[in-house]
Amino acid sequence: MSNCAPCNNATFISLVSEAITDDLGAISMYAQMAKMVDNLALEALFTGIVGDEYGHVRTWMTILALCEVNS
Repeated sequence: MSNCAPCNNATFISLVSEAITDDLGAISMYAQMAKMVDNLALEALFTGIVGDEYGHVRTWMTILALCEVNS
């Protein structure tokens, strides 16, 4: 897989990096929102969304790491 077309595309790499930044910002926002509610069910929902966003960040970082290996 040494010829990974998206990995050799600077725009693709930039968009993946931007997605990481955006998801990290979303994590901060959703964590703040979780602290603002006084309902345990809502807090749990927001906390779950935070976990989902962490998963997205891990996925994007894996994509970047694979691109580094394959470029």
